[in-house]
Amino acid sequence: MAEKEETIKKNLIKRVMKGEWKEVVEICGRQPEVRRMKITQSGGTTLHTAVYEGQEQVVKDLLDMIEDSDANDDDERELALADKKGNTALHLAAKM
Repeated sequence: MAEKEETIKKNLIKRVMKGEWKEVVEICGRQPEVRRMKITQSGGTTLHTAVYEGQEQVVKDLLDMIEDSDANDDDERELALADKKGNTALHLAAKM
């Protein structure tokens, strides 16, 4: 991972861990590539974490961003991203 990406990832993780969800959404809006970053030890993305933390508005905001994106390849689709257990954010939402 490039140094810039690592810095962005660290900032994102810091904001998520502090519960600074407004800033997290802003980062994801400015830099869409961070939405695909695995930010937890279990391989979860920001969307996984927002679902797990019960951050309904954040989940809605992230889903709106994903819907507006131009991802074409199913393997790259953000909603299809799974953690190490194979759970997508939708799997987590259904479990909760």
